Amino acid sequence: MNPRPNIWRTGLLLTLTGVLWLDVLHRFEGYPGGVRLWLHAALVAVPLGLVGTAVAVWFGKHLSAGAHSDAARLVIWALTLAVTVAGALAGAGPVTATVFGEHTGTVPRDGVAAFLVLFPVALLNCALRRAASPVRRAARRGLPRHRLSE
Repeated sequence: MNPRPNIWRTGLLLTLTGVLWLDVLHRFEGYPGGVRLWLHAALVAVPLGLVGTAVAVWFGKHLSAGAHSDAARLVIWALTLAVTVAGALAGAGPVTATVFGEHTGTVPRDGVAAFLVLFPVALLNCALRRAASPVRRAARRGLPRHRLSE
């Protein structure tokens, strides 16, 4: 498995998924919504989510080192990514409220709600990256790929 996920791609995937999910939850609670409020939330959350992803990569590299099975490494990476990005999104709520003067959700609840969505997304992202890894190695070595159309 590739030990270092792409910080930009993984960070944007997890952060924007979390922002969209929290926006849906806040709308069901009766908070005002709209594109302007979503953009304000994303403006604050994306940098925090990217920093959270970078921290997760650093932690994941250290936590997954050693004699672990592939499944354990996969869960370690998914947990570190989901926890740090969910924490960043939970912290983005009060920052957004302070900067733009909007409502703020409860931080622990938003963090848990974001984690419940981000963990499966991170797990799927890590699993797909792991499955694509042998194909990339074969392409770098110049080995022929199997064609499905033949």
